[in-house]
Amino acid sequence: MPETDEERENFYRFCVAGAAHALFIVQVCAKIIDSFPFKNQQLLQGDIAPAF
Repeated sequence: MPETDEERENFYRFCVAGAAHALFIVQVCAKIIDSFPFKNQQLLQGDIAPAF
């Protein structure tokens, strides 16, 4: 763990930047998945659970 105030500040900024990057990746993946044409609209409505 960081010991000085400067190390803590850098650590927190690094953590926030990492979280923002991960969120961006999730949003890009969600947009790509949302662009897929689904033939079974019931899956989108949550009426039927997909069988994996």
